[in-house]
Amino acid sequence: LAKMVEFAVFDRANVAPANPHPSIARVLQWRRVSTVQHPASSSEVRRRLKQGRKADELLPRSVAAYIEEKKLYR
Repeated sequence: LAKMVEFAVFDRANVAPANPHPSIARVLQWRRVSTVQHPASSSEVRRRLKQGRKADELLPRSVAAYIEEKKLYR
């Protein structure tokens, strides 16, 4: 896979940016992507849904609807 693709690396909120270990960086093609960071983590969304709680305020309406329709993360 490392020979076939360039990996996109996104920074996380409140976490210092990291670079791949030098031994990995030699074989991986990667690029850091700058973007507006979302306040919620995917782990938080999955945790709430697994507990039977809503995560609508953390997601775009279309994403929340898709998760509900497909009964994901139950």
